[in-house]
Amino acid sequence: MDHFEWVVIGGGPAGFESALNLAGRGMKVAIVEKRELGGVCLNRGCIPTKVMISAAKRIERLKSTKRYGISMAEASFSYPTLKRHQERVVKGLRKGLEQRIREAGITIIDGEANLSGQGLVVVTDNNGRKTCSLTFEKVVIASGTAPIIPSPWMGVEGVVSSEDFWTLDDLPRDILIVGGGAIGCEYASALSSLGYNITLVEQMDRVLFTEEPETSEAVSRSLRNGGVRLLTGKRINDIKKTETGLMIEAGSEFFSSSLVVCCMGRVREKAPAGVDLTGVASLKLDDRTWIAGDIAPGPKLAHKAAYDADIIVDHALGRHTEPRYDNIPMAVFTSPEVGRAGLTEEEAKARFEVESRTMNLGQMGKAAADSVSRGFLKIVIDSKSRRVLGMTIVGHEASELSGYASLVLHNEMTVDDLGRIVFPHPTLGEIFRETAREFK
Repeated sequence: MDHFEWVVIGGGPAGFESALNLAGRGMKVAIVEKRELGGVCLNRGCIPTKVMISAAKRIERLKSTKRYGISMAEASFSYPTLKRHQERVVKGLRKGLEQRIREAGITIIDGEANLSGQGLVVVTDNNGRKTCSLTFEKVVIASGTAPIIPSPWMGVEGVVSSEDFWTLDDLPRDILIVGGGAIGCEYASALSSLGYNITLVEQMDRVLFTEEPETSEAVSRSLRNGGVRLLTGKRINDIKKTETGLMIEAGSEFFSSSLVVCCMGRVREKAPAGVDLTGVASLKLDDRTWIAGDIAPGPKLAHKAAYDADIIVDHALGRHTEPRYDNIPMAVFTSPEVGRAGLTEEEAKARFEVESRTMNLGQMGKAAADSVSRGFLKIVIDSKSRRVLGMTIVGHEASELSGYASLVLHNEMTVDDLGRIVFPHPTLGEIFRETAREFK
């Protein structure tokens, strides 16, 4: 029976970052993963989706070339070709990750891990047969989450989760997406740009309902302008398989679709046997046991999961760092993109006296030159201290610009500090300085 200083359960961002960082500090580490290294993000989430979104953006750019005096042939699109490229990207990244892990001296173990008594992990295969046992001094549990599909829809032919979507070799022309959160909006935005007939149903009264109302409005407008049939404030009552496809009942409306993609959020994967995650509010469960990633407190984001790993490694080295999730940036890769760090105005009003200012991205020279004028920056501050509480960016490269917002919040800057930062001209980043100067 092998003994390790640390055993990491789960090979997603929280797991592999923990393993790599701990091994890099000279510790003996094993990582146990029941599927593929890289987790959902690399294999069935972030990366496959971004490959599809990259294709959609290329089509969008082709449509805007005439204003620059460029004439190009009409674009065509082949999903099977894109799928092959997406698979090459994923396999290449996964192979590189595995190489990094092996070169770090980490032992990789395939199977499902469960805790059995103090300091013992039992690994089983897909049939529940025991394959090996490991003893450890400390363990990181990063078992991740799974997509939600309502039980009445399970097993209905043509109904897939956002992950199972990537197992399809080709797509029908008519697709229904259920759920107007980040995943649903990304799928709808990209697929409509690639020429598919998309219907998006969201039971709340607006998409991206946890974001600023202005954000929801901008994304909704863009989706509708791109041809998406957007139905908000409606719940799917029933999905039935018929001879011609799927019949959907949403509120009082009935319509058909060839494929339903469920983007209705995610739930924790079943915790390893021997672990109780009920009411957990900390990364540390006990002196031996840590949790990280989507099963831990804080936003459910890959980069937050990697941040959890940093906190755990700090503690392993005797640095008792407390996690801060208030400055973790988020991004939604629609067209236009959405980025945010910190509080929305509504969230801030519950705790502070606030002021906000908004500036249109089109006022920036670089946005006009690049024909990417859609969008805005909104800054929310504490009226008394003038500290920046939150920033929302909608527009071209908002995902990249949200990193600026995170930096400002991490350093607890005031809006006056932000207004004195010099950005290169002409760049989209100038909007931070210009918006900050709108506060008097």
